[in-house]
Parts: sequence; structure tokens; C-alpha cells
Amino acid sequence: MNNNLIITIGREYGTGGREIGQKLALRLGIPFYDRELITRAAKKTGFDEKLFEQLDKRATNSFLYSLTMFGSVGLNGMSLTDQLYLAQSNVIREMAEGSSCVIVGRCDNSVIPPEEPATSEKVPVDSEMRGMWGLRPLETVERGNECLENLVKILEDRGVVVDRPTPLQWNQAIGTPDFRNDSMMTCMPPRDILLTIGNEIMAAANSFRCRYFEYLAYWPLMEEYFEQDPDFKWTQAPRPRLTDRSYKHNYYDEKITLEERLVRTANKDFVTTEVEPMWDAADVMRMGKDLFIQHGLTTNRAAMDWFQRYYPEYRVHAVNFPGDPYPIHIDATFVPLRPGLIINNPHRPLPEPQRAIFEANDWQIVEAAQPAHTEPPALCYSSVWLSMNCLVLDPKTVIVEASEVHQQEQMDKLGMNVIPCDLRDAYPFGGGLHCSTADVYREGECLDYFPNRVEDPTLVRPEMWK
Repeated sequence: MNNNLIITIGREYGTGGREIGQKLALRLGIPFYDRELITRAAKKTGFDEKLFEQLDKRATNSFLYSLTMFGSVGLNGMSLTDQLYLAQSNVIREMAEGSSCVIVGRCDNSVIPPEEPATSEKVPVDSEMRGMWGLRPLETVERGNECLENLVKILEDRGVVVDRPTPLQWNQAIGTPDFRNDSMMTCMPPRDILLTIGNEIMAAANSFRCRYFEYLAYWPLMEEYFEQDPDFKWTQAPRPRLTDRSYKHNYYDEKITLEERLVRTANKDFVTTEVEPMWDAADVMRMGKDLFIQHGLTTNRAAMDWFQRYYPEYRVHAVNFPGDPYPIHIDATFVPLRPGLIINNPHRPLPEPQRAIFEANDWQIVEAAQPAHTEPPALCYSSVWLSMNCLVLDPKTVIVEASEVHQQEQMDKLGMNVIPCDLRDAYPFGGGLHCSTADVYREGECLDYFPNRVEDPTLVRPEMWK
């Protein structure tokens, strides 16, 4: 048994124990289990779930009570009541021990960070979030966590083991010898922080100062994986210093037009400079032996050169999407659904050099369905194209946000089994379904999906692949 904290609350009807437990869990940054525990115990033991429901309502260890209520004694000499309690106890212990396949984030203590050189260029000038910072309202946190619990249940029901990060007090000020920041941000989007390649999980070199210590929310899980798996490689990318030299200050004038923003994107003129490698894991798309990395407001070219040196066995592509005025993270631009099929944002089409890579290897490129919403949720950084941020479980199964009906229809026509998940109220905390997770273990092997080589100007070091 490890040193994880387990708190039990004995309660009677009308005492508000459930609400107290939920709020306590939120404050401590630990999971809350109630009726879910009954269901999990029932599934594991084979006992009828109704027996657990009766047990939950009538707590006693009386031998006569067990005979009266349940009419039997276990073959091992334990009353059926005791067996049921033991089943629940074992489930609790297993939860506390943890086993790992995927990490799902949390909204706890999340903050709208103060403006800094990188974040100020991420927020559109007409956004209500301009100039706003501080703790997000508790009711939005609770609703966001409820959505994430929806996702957890869907994953667990399909045999996926889920781990969760340990939230920090994100509203505290931070500092290094090179900078000071008035707060941190969140641990909702693990995809931004953690990159899994092979048997290695690497913490990113994020360009936002407010995210400098975000990796610490995942530290306990990394320690656990390191102890459990002798082949696990636990890595931290070189930490950027994030001095003033890392950014172009006053990069955007408040009056700059959308057209001017698009020109800058096309010219690969971004707020980040090239003095040190900086990157978000969510800018990296892994496709077998190829890594497609988006050059934009959060990831620079120096990072891609670093990737090619660190992973010489992978082909590293520097991709750029001129149709995106705020190029941050790749999952709302193109998404692989299965080998040979991707969906592409019609407003951010793959440039011809990138398209040629896929077409030469018989990949089908389909325009993504239009979002079901005309506006993002309140206090959300992302555009409505976060609709594309689905979670592919396997080549035939995809989880789609429940309100994105157009995407569900499209996925169905493309031969995917669609699982709807209510997650829209978690969007403001950092992203959609894929962003809410980080892979730990997946089945399969690393394949070459692009064996037919074409002239490829996106390669970071083309001389390596002649």
C-alpha cells in the first residue's frame, strides 16, 4: 500500500455528506467516489449490484442481520455482508494503489493566468478574457470536473485504466532567477505537458511562464510508473529559461487586422524567438515513425531541431498552417482517425507540400464537419474548432463531444463507432477530449505509415532521409 490518502465519510440521509465529500475532494485534489464504488465492486465480484445498494443503506456486521437480510453465509465462513464489505475494501485499495493506461486531467484550482509575453498573443483582442485573471469560479470548476468524470467512466467501462494528476495551488505566484509570474494555470490538459513516445514519457518545454511548474502535478504518477516498470524512461526536456529574449514583445498591436495575422502565420513570424527550444506536447502529432510538429505561437523551430537530434530514428516534420491566425496546438487542424484516414480543418487546409506526403501513401484527407456551435463556451481560449478535438480509442472507435452532432454524423459515415461524451463545460480549462488525456500505455507497435517518400520540404533535416 502506498501513502495515498483515503478519507471515508459516514453519513445519514439529509446530512449533506455527499456534498461535503465532493467539496473536500475538490479542495484536497483527490478523487471522489460514491455510488461509482458500488458499481465497480459489483462488476469485479459478480455479486448483484442491488446487494451493494442494500449494504450501503444498512451498515452492520451482525451475523443474524446477514442471515435475515441476505439469507446466506459465505462458503469461507464469512457472512455475505462481510464478503460485500471486503469486495468494496479491495476496490478502494486498488484505487489507492493505481495502475496506469491513460491520464485524465482535473480542473481543480484552475486559474485564468495574468498576461505575459506568450499568453497575451494567444487571447484574441476581442475576447472577454483580455486583461482578466484569477481563480476560475468554483461552480465552473465543479461542472468541468463533472464532465471529466464522464470521460473517466466511459474509458473505464471500456477497460481503460485511468490515473489522475495531483493539482497544485495554481493561484500562487512563482519565480525563477529569470522571471516572476503572479500565478500558474491548471492541470486540466495533460496533453499539453506530457508526450509519450515508445517507453518514454517526457515533460514538455512549455513557452508559457505560467506553465513552468505544471509538470509537478504529474510528478507522483511519474514516480509510480518509474517504480512499477523497469523499462519506463522518465524524461524532462531541457527547461527553457523564458527570459525576455525568448519573446518578441508587443508582437501584436491591438488594432492589427485578421488578414495581417494570417500574413504573419504564413511568414512563420511568431511571438516566440529562436534563442532556446520551446514547445507544447499538444503541438506534436505522433504517426508511427513520423512526428509532425506545428510551428506557431507556442512551439518554435529550435524545438523541432532538438526533437530531430533527440529522436534520430524518427522523421521530424515542421508543419505550418497559414489559415490559422492563432496557431496553437495541432488537434484542431488535422486529426488521424486510423491508418490511411485524417480529417482536416477546412479553414486550415494542409499546404500542398504536406498534403503530398499523405497522398503519396494513399491516405484519404477529409474535410472536418462544421462545429455545432457558433461561439466557444464562456472564458474559453479556444475557437469553435475545438470540435475536432476527439479521442480515438482504436481504429474503429472514437469519443466525440456529445453536442457536436455534425461530427458524430461524419464519424459514423466514415465507419467509426461513435461514443458521445458531455465535455463542453471542460473546454475553458484547456481543451477537448484528446487534450484532456495523455497516453501512458497503448497496444500495438511503431509502424512506418509513409514508406513512399516524396520531396518533402517539411523535414527538419532532409539530408538525414535521402
